[in-house]
Amino acid sequence: MKTSNSQVLNNYWGLIKNLHISWKLDLIERLTQSIRQNLSQGPNTMKNAFGAWQSAQSAEQIIQELRNSRNTNRQIEEL
Repeated sequence: MKTSNSQVLNNYWGLIKNLHISWKLDLIERLTQSIRQNLSQGPNTMKNAFGAWQSAQSAEQIIQELRNSRNTNRQIEEL
């Protein structure tokens, strides 16, 4: 374990070590549920954020749609 991770865990431990036992048990239950939920969702990697754009429109149609959706209300003030 990295030193920074160890320090973070030590800081959390300092916060929870004096909690009432029922609160500690509740915390354990919540952590367990969180871990189970993360495991059931599968790996969430950066690879899921990348990939090819999928659309029925061509690139030219998308570009034209973007250009048509632009609006300007720029007013130049005279000095």
